[in-house]
Amino acid sequence: MGSTASNYSNYMNAKGAKAKKIIVPGTNTTGMWIGSPNADTVGLCFHGGGFALPGGNDMFKFLSDITEAASTSGKSLAFLVLQYDLAPGRSYPRQLDQCVELLRYASETLTPAPKQLFLGGDSAGGSLVFGTLLHLLQPHPEIAPLKLSRPLRAAFACSPWVDFDMDSERYREGGASDAAGVDTLRSWAKNYSGASVADKWREPAKATADSWEGLSGVVDEILITAARREMMLDDIIEMSTMIEVS
Repeated sequence: MGSTASNYSNYMNAKGAKAKKIIVPGTNTTGMWIGSPNADTVGLCFHGGGFALPGGNDMFKFLSDITEAASTSGKSLAFLVLQYDLAPGRSYPRQLDQCVELLRYASETLTPAPKQLFLGGDSAGGSLVFGTLLHLLQPHPEIAPLKLSRPLRAAFACSPWVDFDMDSERYREGGASDAAGVDTLRSWAKNYSGASVADKWREPAKATADSWEGLSGVVDEILITAARREMMLDDIIEMSTMIEVS
């Protein structure tokens, strides 16, 4: 299985562009730049793939297209993509710790400091986005707390995987727009969870409404998208309602 870093290098080589990487301090974790590290606005991106698969060329092309479109519109935008560890090689909460440390690095270490920071991810990466936001509100007991000097500009999550129970009618019926079946999802969830017990940082849909109190103090805006026929839709809607109530 290829790594996110190797897929990134292959994509950048195909574009004839120079790969730009950083090592997140204290984690031995790679971050990969799409766009200029000197950009005014930087998005920290957590890729999908069930915590088991690396980020692929489609993701890098998508982010590259966005940065190029922003540049055409006179906007200074870049993405820093995290190469978090994959399961079953490493299990939760290692991946969440890597996300938090990337945010710590971006908020405290980037020079020059970006005027705006935001988080983004799809599927498993979307889960990590919300796990990171919850950590800013109530720190995970195994991960060092992080206090931001100002709220994140935004966060977005595309079809975030926020609950591993998979017991809704949609899962029993199967989803026409889903890339993986229920058996595969259960295997990925088991490998990612390892010996951990379910909690709100691992599965953000399990967070109660009061867990999201103060969210406006850590992020200005949140965008959540989902497909109408995907299996995870009910879980995403339920979590989104909790966030709206808070």
